[in-house]
Amino acid sequence: MKKYMAIVLGFLLVIMLAACNEGEKTVENKKDENPPTAEKGTEEKEQEEAKGTNAKIEGEQSKEDTSNKDELNLLEVFNKTIEEANGDIDSFENNMKLKQITEDGEKKVTMDTDTAMKVILEPFNLQQNMVISMEMGEEKEGYTVEAFLTDDGFYMYQSNQDMWVKLPAENTEQLFQTQNGQQNPAQQLKQFEDFIEDFSIDQNDKNYILTLNTSKEIEKYLKEIAKAQMSQTTEVGADYFDKMKFNKVDYEIHIDKETYRLTNLKMIMDYNTEMDGDSVRVVQDVQSEYMNYNEVKEIKVPAEAIEQAEEIEM
Repeated sequence: MKKYMAIVLGFLLVIMLAACNEGEKTVENKKDENPPTAEKGTEEKEQEEAKGTNAKIEGEQSKEDTSNKDELNLLEVFNKTIEEANGDIDSFENNMKLKQITEDGEKKVTMDTDTAMKVILEPFNLQQNMVISMEMGEEKEGYTVEAFLTDDGFYMYQSNQDMWVKLPAENTEQLFQTQNGQQNPAQQLKQFEDFIEDFSIDQNDKNYILTLNTSKEIEKYLKEIAKAQMSQTTEVGADYFDKMKFNKVDYEIHIDKETYRLTNLKMIMDYNTEMDGDSVRVVQDVQSEYMNYNEVKEIKVPAEAIEQAEEIEM
């Protein structure tokens, strides 16, 4: 199962804070409670005809106004989320559930990953706890992972190995450079800044809901992100990315109406590619929740990790 694990761990870094719904959505603004009506007159026929004409014109104008408001709301929410609301974020927590199904024609591997994460942005510190379970036919495997990235270095404990490991200083520095600026939740939206016209907007009582509508350009961009990140963290070959073909990509972002902070991210990614000469289909379902903004004050590597960890090459 190791090669399938590589796919998961690589994509977890791509979508950690984490990557386009095919159906378009727009905000439906509330209609006027007292819409204008034509006054009744004595010449009923002429007045009814005039009333119908006026109603038609008013209806068209109402549609245009609503469309303009939707467009303005989308741009306003987008900009406030990126530029204003996230400027005062020092830390946050993130819970993410990932379900992945991988098939290569002969076997099917199902993996479930629950991740709880604490992040301090400046200076960057990360604590991550993962529960991973895999199933392939009658073969099953499950274990936990605990990881820290702080000024003390990168330390990780994996329960099935029952040991702490750490990365050399140069590899830790590479991780810091990779994470620089990318862990701010606003980056989940900012990375699609060039595709703002491909977003649609909806809302519920608490959140604005931004949906990225899939296109060839967006799929190409997602492929580039995956290649850039996974090539640093996994051993999959170039063909894996070059032959990646998306069947479906749904990407939905929820933003709090009052604070303009990211609250939820939902993603479904379905694609075909090749791995070790085999045709592979991967389906991933990600549900990610952001919470406790500015409440994480400190992240410390356990003393036992610093004392017991064995150094390994990345």
